[in-house]
Amino acid sequence: MTLKNFIPYLLLFIASSIICLGYNQSPIYNYYSDDSSVYQYIASLILEGFTPYIDIFDHKGPIVHLYHTLGYALSPLNGQYYIEIISVFISMIFAYKTSILYLPKSTSTLLIIALYSTIHSVDTFGNTEIQAFPCLFYIIYQFNISIKNNYISPKSSFLLGISTALISLIKLNYLIYPFITFLSLFIFLIYQK
Repeated sequence: MTLKNFIPYLLLFIASSIICLGYNQSPIYNYYSDDSSVYQYIASLILEGFTPYIDIFDHKGPIVHLYHTLGYALSPLNGQYYIEIISVFISMIFAYKTSILYLPKSTSTLLIIALYSTIHSVDTFGNTEIQAFPCLFYIIYQFNISIKNNYISPKSSFLLGISTALISLIKLNYLIYPFITFLSLFIFLIYQK
């Protein structure tokens, strides 16, 4: 990867780190609140040896508990901040890759940073939306690639299935997004034939 191609990814990583500072468990705020406090409490119990869905219960999928347990294991108060950076950064990469299919790289980089800078205002950090973002944006990226190429490779189909399965293990109602995407893609490809 050349320096010119590396710069957008570096800017996206810096942006994801700054954007995640708006999260209440970031080094700036240092407190639990709302749903994330429930997830962090369950994470602390898991690390003490409790079993999800048997000893403790929350209606969210197992990926949610794994995600928060990993953050809590890193640091009880700020560990989740680092996990959020990774999640936001991965989803930004797929959003950026989707955008560069249609726009220049510099415009795409600025557009993605501008759009993501509004995330904290809708209170998604620490919740299941951010956890689902990488998979959802991967699905959107593959949808656009498939539309452009009029083709879905077996590898893409497999990865789309994995992404959909991961989404179902986060929160079942998020499956509406892949369903609509796959249905639209199916109709488009049938129409093209």
